[in-house]
Amino acid sequence: GPGGSDDTSPSAVWHVSFRASDEDTDEAGAGDPAARAAAAAAEARANAGNDAWDVFGDSRAGGAGSDAPARGGVGGGGVNDFTLGAGEGAPGDAPGAASPAPPAPLSDVGDARYWTETLGAAVCGGDFSVVSDVSGFSGESHRAEVTEKGYVWGDVVVPPELTSRLAVAIASAVKHGWPPAAVFLCDDAWRATAALWARAEAMLGCSAGEDEVVLEPSLAAFALDPAADKARRRYVGNNFGVPHRDYAVKDVRRGGGGSSRSEKNDENDDRETEATPKPPPEVLSVWLPVVDVTPNNGCMYVVPVAHDARDASTPPTFDRTGAIALAPAPAGSLMAWAGDTVHWGTACVANLPANEQPRASLAFVFRRREASCDARGAPLTKRECFGAPGGLSLKRRLEVVRHALTCFEHWYGDTRETRERLTPDA
Repeated sequence: GPGGSDDTSPSAVWHVSFRASDEDTDEAGAGDPAARAAAAAAEARANAGNDAWDVFGDSRAGGAGSDAPARGGVGGGGVNDFTLGAGEGAPGDAPGAASPAPPAPLSDVGDARYWTETLGAAVCGGDFSVVSDVSGFSGESHRAEVTEKGYVWGDVVVPPELTSRLAVAIASAVKHGWPPAAVFLCDDAWRATAALWARAEAMLGCSAGEDEVVLEPSLAAFALDPAADKARRRYVGNNFGVPHRDYAVKDVRRGGGGSSRSEKNDENDDRETEATPKPPPEVLSVWLPVVDVTPNNGCMYVVPVAHDARDASTPPTFDRTGAIALAPAPAGSLMAWAGDTVHWGTACVANLPANEQPRASLAFVFRRREASCDARGAPLTKRECFGAPGGLSLKRRLEVVRHALTCFEHWYGDTRETRERLTPDA
């Protein structure tokens, strides 16, 4: 997850999932959290015994059929129970070479007309309306549910005509050799962002119209490719199949409604007890499927608070039998969880039913302005994104996309060449 923690214990990719691997290695100092994260990620890959970095068992703890506790969960068993979805042949995400950067476009990437043609959607097309009406949305009940359970899902909050256009734009970007995150160049992506932003404000207990809630620059877009997965090839936009927290518990629930650390066994014990009142989260991850989601095509899993050890372990410790699949769900459904909720995405099965398509989705992190933040980039505000009639300029949208690609290089691989090609000529 983003920075902001002063935890001196070793960190790893599960707590630092918005880090750029090339930037991490540039930071010196054994005490630096980013440097520790990069080293831990490298160690995790080196020790991996299966396609998802051996989260649920390895030769040192548990494993299939073992009664010994496995890393990441209670009890033995293989990672395939989660990362492969419902199908027998669904591959996980194997470490390997990142996808090659696309060839140089015929037109300048700084030209909105090129992107409008490439994505099949308007890019900086002038004045556009945003879908931010939250009438009928029960912000208080959703806030209570996220506080107590750690997640909420089910409401369709983005209309199907908008998600259909976003699905086409993502597919078109990939077809032309660009990463799925290029969808954030089009106006429709920001219309959807506005709809989710308004609901995040309600769930975080903030006033609409003010910049109390900001958007982290770690935007993401996913477009699963079963063929690439089967070939064990990593690619930008693939499934992130490792159970993880985006933020540490102590950074997400800092106060209000009682201290989550009021009952400890000792001064180093960060675990919450069942009787301890849970402060509402200050950080909210939001996931928007732009196609219908099923157990086959790459759904999300979350671990309810009641099944989570809520400690500082890396990988996180939880009861894997309590994990919940957020599926089936129609395109445009709201899926949100507290920033400290353990979650992961599943891969798309190799032989997907004819009436389904591989998962495509967008991901966001909204937070209260004063909450722990991503130290690698300034947050976006509603005023910046929607204050001007046409929203963000193309130059700014390209900056956002380039930064977003760096945030997940620990999983995608090096995106430097693609980012260079997304930089307009001076």
